[in-house]
Amino acid sequence: ESYGGPISPQTRSTPQDPHDFTDMISRMYPTVDEFLEMDEKQLGEKMVIACEYTHAMGNSNGGLKLFWDVAHSHPRIAGAFIWDWMDQGLEVTTEEGCKQYAYGGYFGGPSDGNFCLNGVINSDQTPKPAMEECKYAFQPFEFSKIDFKKNTIQIANRLAFTPSDVYSFTYEVLENGAAFKSGKLKVANIIPGSLKVVSLPKFKRDSDKEYVLNVFANTTKDTEWQKEGSFVASEQFVYPFSKKASFLESSNKASAAFKINKIATGLEIFNGDLKVIFDPKTGYLSQIFSKGNELLLAPIKPNFWRAVTDNDRAVIRKVEGINFWKEATSTQQLLSFNYKQEGKEVKVSSKYQLGGKEAFYTIVYTFKEDRTIAASNKFEINGEFANIPRIGLQTQIKSNFEGVNWYGKGPHENYVDRSNSSFIGNHKRALKDFSEEYVYPQAYANRSGVRYANIYGPKNTLSIEADKGDLEFSVYPYETADLDKATYHCELSPIEGYTLNIDHKQQGVGGYNSWSWKAAPRPEHSIPAKNYSFDFRFVIK
Repeated sequence: ESYGGPISPQTRSTPQDPHDFTDMISRMYPTVDEFLEMDEKQLGEKMVIACEYTHAMGNSNGGLKLFWDVAHSHPRIAGAFIWDWMDQGLEVTTEEGCKQYAYGGYFGGPSDGNFCLNGVINSDQTPKPAMEECKYAFQPFEFSKIDFKKNTIQIANRLAFTPSDVYSFTYEVLENGAAFKSGKLKVANIIPGSLKVVSLPKFKRDSDKEYVLNVFANTTKDTEWQKEGSFVASEQFVYPFSKKASFLESSNKASAAFKINKIATGLEIFNGDLKVIFDPKTGYLSQIFSKGNELLLAPIKPNFWRAVTDNDRAVIRKVEGINFWKEATSTQQLLSFNYKQEGKEVKVSSKYQLGGKEAFYTIVYTFKEDRTIAASNKFEINGEFANIPRIGLQTQIKSNFEGVNWYGKGPHENYVDRSNSSFIGNHKRALKDFSEEYVYPQAYANRSGVRYANIYGPKNTLSIEADKGDLEFSVYPYETADLDKATYHCELSPIEGYTLNIDHKQQGVGGYNSWSWKAAPRPEHSIPAKNYSFDFRFVIK
């Protein structure tokens, strides 16, 4: 069966080509739709490229796979060139001894600012998270069309000259993120430009656990650029399951019920060595104590804003009404604050009006006998509003937390439009190394598709689990407001802990360019202003 390969003259009509004076057809920074039209609406058979396309400025390169879905399915399209390969920053040391990378204007004189920082690798040649997405989009094999009944997948060889038998193919199955089964796949030789259907291993699945299949194409010998056994292509498939998989255990299933106590600093909800305090004036959950240790630096508040990225600065920040969501994050009027004991549970509810307009947020905490704390969130609006950068909650945790392990997409930073290279699994990072910030400070460090995250220290853990579906979260050692206004790393002042964002959704990073409306995330990667609800739970030890 044919897959790709050179186009045949018999498959395309050949009227007179109006561009007969060129060797190829090219455009600068097309959208995905325009990229497709470059092939389908152009006469003749000349190859098509985008001489520049996705712009790697800051936190960018969203929607890369969509371009390559077009390129891989249209043989006349030869490819495209990212602008560009490497940041051109210069390492400097400030008078205070702080090291950072300088860009245009740092030494005075006219410049294009940080437009010299648009590489998929940094100035020191270390890769950015976007490089992982490039590897996935460009990979030489495509794994697709999994058939859960027949237990097969399809493997296509995208290479032009090399058969598949110079590679080995392996698989691994994860059960709730843990290694469950692994081995080699039996793959008959796939000649260039063709495909084969391959059988998968059989195994028994529990209905209340989540299983994912990872498949890889690996090198079979050392090369100048890669060691034997390194993977050059990969894909992940999620098996369907009917029951809600639970990934966290409660703190103490045999615990007594929570109790309510009014104190000078607010409303106290406690159970043994776990104590939570609400501020009745704001309605916020303001303090958490566990085993005698205070865990929070700042209250848990609704949040709708992110530190603008380079692409946000180009277009999103200029959208009429977009700054309302920044106002809605800082201006929240408490409309009601209620609490009550319901049998062995305690419920605390706060409702806010946001930014003085017809936008409302309600959060209900339910303190359960097993010492879990469920958080039910409802966002409601009336009227027309701009798309929302994010919907979720933000707090700050103390510096005695050291690391995080999470079950979701990772291990590298990812967003809704740049997550195909990020696989669901159990991942672990020290908080200080959770993500590398960008030279021009902006939003960063996000992880999507998260089932649960467990933030831990030597004495305490703060765990978060999505009740339905998944969440997004990010952790960084700065105030979001500081990231939003700083232009250099050395202008940032770390806090005595970490900002923690727990998001229902965050918009994509976009980046088909960084100076026009094409910088914005695509509609399917944006968050339209409408009603939303999401639930998760805390487990605190």
